[in-house]
Amino acid sequence: GAEQAFRQLLGRIFRHFILFSDAGVDAQFRQQLTEVARQLLAPQAQRVLEQLLQMGPEAAFQRLLKEIFVISLTTPSGWYFVDRFVTTRLERDPGRLRRGLCFRFTLGPEVEPIVCYSGEIHGGRLGAAAPLIRFQHNPQASFCAYSLFDPLPLEAVTLDVRVQGLRDLKLYNNIGKIDSSKPFQPFGPQPTLSSYLALGSYEVAQKRLTGLTLNLEWAELPTAFGGFTSHYAGYRQAIAEADIRIDIAVLQDGIWRPQPERQRPSVPLFQPTGPTDRLNRTHSIAIEALDLFRPIDAVPGEAKFDLQLGAGNGFIRLGLSGPEGAFGHAEYPLLLATALSERVRAKKPLGRVPNPPYTPLLASVSVDYAARTRICVDDGRTQPRQQLFHLHPFGHAELRPIRAGNPYALLPRYDTDGNLFIGINGGASGEALTLLFDLNEETNQQSAFESPSVTWYYLNAQGWQRLPAMNIVLDTSNGFICSGVVTLILPEDLDRQSSMMPAGRAWLRVGANE
Repeated sequence: GAEQAFRQLLGRIFRHFILFSDAGVDAQFRQQLTEVARQLLAPQAQRVLEQLLQMGPEAAFQRLLKEIFVISLTTPSGWYFVDRFVTTRLERDPGRLRRGLCFRFTLGPEVEPIVCYSGEIHGGRLGAAAPLIRFQHNPQASFCAYSLFDPLPLEAVTLDVRVQGLRDLKLYNNIGKIDSSKPFQPFGPQPTLSSYLALGSYEVAQKRLTGLTLNLEWAELPTAFGGFTSHYAGYRQAIAEADIRIDIAVLQDGIWRPQPERQRPSVPLFQPTGPTDRLNRTHSIAIEALDLFRPIDAVPGEAKFDLQLGAGNGFIRLGLSGPEGAFGHAEYPLLLATALSERVRAKKPLGRVPNPPYTPLLASVSVDYAARTRICVDDGRTQPRQQLFHLHPFGHAELRPIRAGNPYALLPRYDTDGNLFIGINGGASGEALTLLFDLNEETNQQSAFESPSVTWYYLNAQGWQRLPAMNIVLDTSNGFICSGVVTLILPEDLDRQSSMMPAGRAWLRVGANE
């Protein structure tokens, strides 16, 4: 009736108002809606409507939608439920309406690692081989947003990740593999300009990076004022922090790039001395050559992500490139011998004995990274390990890439408000199936409303399909108005292994609208 039509109109108005609009509802239009609401809606519904109409779009969004979802992620012990997150509207793109939601949350160090989905651990039978993030409607929310989102198409999902202090790294130098659980010499005990440190992370190597920073914490640095300049006084070549440099290369398809080596970016290995004129123990190096990174396929597993086993991607290499004598290890024996000879010859202390060269020692190394991936469902393309699923009441359906013009809905879509699901163990396709429905007819007789019409559906490989009228041979229940028998001809394309319902049965559905 008029009330139902008005409610549907309000739904469309508020969908645009909350999700797409930058301005509040026009005062004149607001007055018109209020007048109609007073005629058709109950007093409590009128008050809620008037309050929402007085709000701006952002305030209405936060009141209605900030807690509509429950977010969880796959961890080794099961689903981890995110207790705090912020929901906002996507910022406006030039020339477009706002069409989307943004969810932001932070996982602290106490949270278990996010791992690949496992049916045994996380339940269900999703065909996923990657970590999952799950959005479910919050049954405790004050507002049911299903009707608000039901008609909206899903274009893409973009995931932005920022990680700080990742220490799960594989490290190598020109001597071999490095144990980073204790302080280590990244360039070996006698560094030269052929020395290097290579490092990689299985986690990072699978990502499409938008940022990467290497964090170094040095140990046993010279403590004298003046830093390396003071420490290397007496050497033939003066060495300052800015002179000690590394070239950065990225492993791409088995080749360290850029090529040739002279094109590789060169950066200082140590942070310049600060106001105290002492060496800084920590130094962060931003890796700029992100375009050279190629995400690896996770299928071979972490065990094969090994530089010594021929890994082709996912590692960076810090090659010592200056100064010419590196840290002076080759020069020091001669300087020491000369100083001692002069002391013996003069029979008294003469001059300053040069300090031993500093051998770089790292107390720890970690990386910060940022990554982004975009999963599109409307352009016909797909990427490995990028999947989207609709979660249905009793199963799921994977959203495979499709051609533009026939988009998926944001949420699973059903044509009917109320549904009865019927699983059939027996019965072959093309055979007749007879069902007896014993109904409480008193309920229908006491109802003041006209009984809604029912629609029959069946499940095939493409999802729920309307059962052709010719397949409904007999219905003595008169559309579930009274007890009776319904005889159906089972379609030829029934799917007994669909992921949308428990496997091993043929599935029928009876639906009706309010």
